[in-house]
Amino acid sequence: MEMRLLQALTLTACISGLTCISPAISQSFELEEATYKAKEVLDQIFASQGLRKPRIKIVNSVLGSTLTRCSSNGEHGYTEVTKQSGPFYCPSEHTFYMPARFLEVFLYEYGPGAVSFVAAHEIGHAYQSQMGWQKPPPHNEWQADCIAGAAMRNPAFSAREINQAAKAAFSLGGGSVHGSGSGRKDSFMKGLQLGITGCNR
Repeated sequence: MEMRLLQALTLTACISGLTCISPAISQSFELEEATYKAKEVLDQIFASQGLRKPRIKIVNSVLGSTLTRCSSNGEHGYTEVTKQSGPFYCPSEHTFYMPARFLEVFLYEYGPGAVSFVAAHEIGHAYQSQMGWQKPPPHNEWQADCIAGAAMRNPAFSAREINQAAKAAFSLGGGSVHGSGSGRKDSFMKGLQLGITGCNR
């Protein structure tokens, strides 16, 4: 709703001869809307399961690099997150880092549903932590994909967004950590069909 309102105001401003909002700024709003929609839905899931809502901070590194206590190779210590980095959740800081450059590609290639999927997957790791769910790779990542699917069962997400998310899940496959694209898509669909309680089966 907020994004549609922004687009309407932008169009009105352009027609009236006023300063138009640039596509880059509009895209940034769309990225944030898709991200925070996923977070709001996951907050509802936490509450429905009697869990305390984690105080997750969301950092958009669009303006440059950011230092985090979680390094990319899994060791402790600081590392730099840049606009070229992929998104990840840092449990020691309870922070979701969402480098805009990465998510802009997903927004362009697949649509806002793909961005919501990435956000729900990363924030889903906080849910795993609270539930004490421990699985080895790639099953822990597939479980986060399942949590993302459970989140997108919510009526806030359209069928189109869900389809965008499924395509994104498949495209993100590869490697020993996250597993195959088919495994990721299947896990997402499992959450979509069974809900959050089906994600620890």
